[in-house]
Amino acid sequence: MKNNVNILLILAVALMVGSCRSSRNVVWLKTAIERSNSQLLAAADTYKDSLKNPRTFEDGVVKLVKPRDWTSGFFPGSLWLQYEFTHNETLKNAAQHYTELLDTMQYYKGTHDLGFILNCSYGNGYRITAESSYKNVMFNGAASLMARYKPQMGVIRSWDANKEVWQYPVIIDNMMNL
Repeated sequence: MKNNVNILLILAVALMVGSCRSSRNVVWLKTAIERSNSQLLAAADTYKDSLKNPRTFEDGVVKLVKPRDWTSGFFPGSLWLQYEFTHNETLKNAAQHYTELLDTMQYYKGTHDLGFILNCSYGNGYRITAESSYKNVMFNGAASLMARYKPQMGVIRSWDANKEVWQYPVIIDNMMNL
């Protein structure tokens, strides 16, 4: 499976590079990869002592989020994907650190967004490294998500909403989070 993903990644890059009309586009791609590395590593180093993950840059300030934020898995997921592409061990170490900040989320039953939180981080970490502890987190997270499942309706509840407004809210994100 890992080899198939690597082959697909290499093929995708080859197609992108092969479809370039000039060597300038190849230079652009290499520059983009290098810039992504430097930006991800700078952010990872800057916020390593925080218990939060970077989310966005807004109004001149980097916004950090707690593990329960639906986007909290995106930064470690980005680190994992960049590590997979570059094999830069510093990226891998950062990915491990920021992934492990989300450890408690495997038991959290208060959101339908566990797929965004755990699959981007632990799921990519497991797919790339086959680290068995990551697989365990994914199983625990799946069990927590299933606590939101209502068999009579065949759906997972999106929010713990005011029942006077919505009896059982369901949005398309649930399918992505599965």
